[in-house]
Formats: sequence, C-alpha cells, structure tokens
Amino acid sequence: MYEQFPFGNVTSMQAETYRHVHEYSDNTELGQNHLHAMRGVTGPAISTANGSHYHCMRGLTSWWNDHYHTYCVNTSTAIPTDNGLHVHVYTGQTTFNMGHLHDYNKTTLAVAITAP
Repeated sequence: MYEQFPFGNVTSMQAETYRHVHEYSDNTELGQNHLHAMRGVTGPAISTANGSHYHCMRGLTSWWNDHYHTYCVNTSTAIPTDNGLHVHVYTGQTTFNMGHLHDYNKTTLAVAITAP
C-alpha cells in the first residue's frame, strides 16, 4: 500500500496520478440491528489495460457499541455519468468483529474524467 503514496517531492506525472481520487460517504448495510458509517477518500487512480482505472479503498468504519470494522476493497472501473463525470462502485464486506460483519454495495462521489 505505501508504495502508492510517494514521500517528499513528486514529478508532475506523479502529481497528476495522485490527485485523481474520489470521496465516499455512506453507511454499511444493517447487521445485528445497527450500521456503521464509511467515510473517506480513495487511493489514487490505478490504470487498467483497457484505458480505464480503478481505486483502492481501505479504512475503519465508525465506532458503535464498543466496536468498529475495517474494510479494504478495489472499486469497479470508471462508470461515466450523464453530466460528463464518473463514479466507481465498491462492493464487499467489513471484517468480522463482535460476532458479525456488514455488507456494503455503494458508489463513490462523482469527479471529472481525467487520464489516470
């Protein structure tokens, strides 16, 4: 993971790649009568062979009743929207904690299509 985020000075090509991220702000699905917030920013764009890109997402959910969960998932490739922007779908499950886990199937916030 850490090799994706350079320390110190970066080249203009690296800066272009690293500035393309998406915010996400949603909740997990209900599990054991509660849910958790998932908020954050994706990792930088990772190019695919077909000219698209995807992002890595990892983080901690919100705290509830003495526990939280972690998640780590790659998004779908870019999905164009009607207004010229694009989004990514992210689907998976949180870690198992306190006897349960939570599913999620959400979409990142939209940003302009840029070269990954």
